[in-house]
Amino acid sequence: MAEFEISLLGEMKALVNTLSDEGERNDSQLLRNGALRCYGKALCSKSSLPSSTTNYLDHVERCVLLESRAMLEGASLCPQRYGRFGWKPLPELDDTPDGKLDDTLHRCLLVVSRKEKEKINNVERIVERTLLCVAFLNSIKTEYMYEAVVKTALDAFGSVGHAYAERAIDYSWSEWNEYRRDLHINLGYVGDALAALESVALVRLQGHASPLLRAVAAPSRRIEGTKASGWRAPGVGVNNLNNDQFTALSDLRYNLEAITGPPGTRLYFHA
Repeated sequence: MAEFEISLLGEMKALVNTLSDEGERNDSQLLRNGALRCYGKALCSKSSLPSSTTNYLDHVERCVLLESRAMLEGASLCPQRYGRFGWKPLPELDDTPDGKLDDTLHRCLLVVSRKEKEKINNVERIVERTLLCVAFLNSIKTEYMYEAVVKTALDAFGSVGHAYAERAIDYSWSEWNEYRRDLHINLGYVGDALAALESVALVRLQGHASPLLRAVAAPSRRIEGTKASGWRAPGVGVNNLNNDQFTALSDLRYNLEAITGPPGTRLYFHA
């Protein structure tokens, strides 16, 4: 793990230190932010990926990030159903009469062209930026949050050798003048990739995998016996279990088992 420059564990520790200094910490937000940082750096530079290794966590991280770069390389920036290029306004609360947002952008990677305020030498000016963002829908507040993973989208597209990204981004600003709003192109769902990176980071922070994770990750290494596998059969007279359910649980033998239903039919098998 020490061979490559950027690692999720390093991102996690850096964020832990930052949040500790600020006197606050949210573990789920910590994992998400670390995964987003690692994801964005891998899109901009292949050298940020873990080297090929037999370490299982490195292997998972490397495969996820290589797939993400391949997704960016093959991204379509001009779907015909939206015209020459696929730029659409970012969702706002007033997009629909009832104020409800479509959830199809949740955890998707977006190319976003927007105008932002920037202060240089105490002089404020408006600059044009095209970023790569991941959209997160807050269902309680009914609004999207857009987390930037790459602040200059062309850096990422150039890293993967995308053929016409620069032309598409240039076109977005003529579209912006028509809509007068932030525009985006949806590159697809990346929630599974981010979840995998978060899981890798969590296992590294824990220092060891849980019995459940070890069983799922290596199902062929079955452990038999209740004591060895960590399984404890239900006691006699357990509430809320009928006879079939009690029998199914009592007959479990290994650290990884599967029970299928409908409930009460005793359709179970040893994985």
